[in-house]
Amino acid sequence: MSSWTRSLHPAASGTKKRRYVLEFCGRPIKAVAIDIDGSYAPGLDLSDFGYEVLRRVEEEGVSVVVVTGRCESAALTIAERAGARGPAISCTGAVITEPGTRERVALNPLPENDLEVALALAEEMGLQPYVWDSAGIWTDREGPDTDYLGGCNFLTITPRPKPDRWDQPVKVMASASPEYLDAIAPEVVARSTMERCLPGFFEACIPGCSKWDALKIVLERIGVSPEETLGFGDSATDVEWLSQIGMPIAVENAAAPIQDLAVARIEHHETDAAARFLADLL
Repeated sequence: MSSWTRSLHPAASGTKKRRYVLEFCGRPIKAVAIDIDGSYAPGLDLSDFGYEVLRRVEEEGVSVVVVTGRCESAALTIAERAGARGPAISCTGAVITEPGTRERVALNPLPENDLEVALALAEEMGLQPYVWDSAGIWTDREGPDTDYLGGCNFLTITPRPKPDRWDQPVKVMASASPEYLDAIAPEVVARSTMERCLPGFFEACIPGCSKWDALKIVLERIGVSPEETLGFGDSATDVEWLSQIGMPIAVENAAAPIQDLAVARIEHHETDAAARFLADLL
């Protein structure tokens, strides 16, 4: 039987459970950083198995850190279900929050000019706009990706008119078919701060508040070095932070730069490969 299909509950033996630092290829792992969409989650949410594995990782004394583009509430829901001790990074690095207490460590609003440039470009090119702010996720109309984004973030997105003022916007996304985004990508990148984050989405976040900027803060806060960190990622927004840690792992569907820098490559995220990989280390 393969190691990831067995029960992860230790057999009752009457002996005290040993706490230890996990290892990968002889290197100690003191933190596991997980991107969610396209990386650790096989779908809109983690599998029950995926959550169980993360709880076991925490039980072994290794900190789990959620590093996601999802909204703050969704990142915290995942972190808390996983028993994660490390602060959760959401909105692609703009927000850092302690699970449990929900104390905000950092919140960095998107510069107004970057937001307006991205929205104007989305309108010009016929892209569906989405803005993350303290009220949730805004869009002005129903679109093919509205339900998907709502499902990912465990909320309902109700289209509404553009507000006169934004309440602490932290991220803007623009969506269309992957084929159309392929065609317009060079122009979008040249004219805005947006970059490709998923096949059907561009995303603009706060300059200087990337996932790596946020992860540095979190690792220092929990007393773990980047070299002692193992992480999973798949998209352009994951390249920087994965390149800075000791053990970057690429899922099969990861972008080429991540495949190139990874110390290990695993199966497609839809197969729960990241959870199975961690289970093998336990």
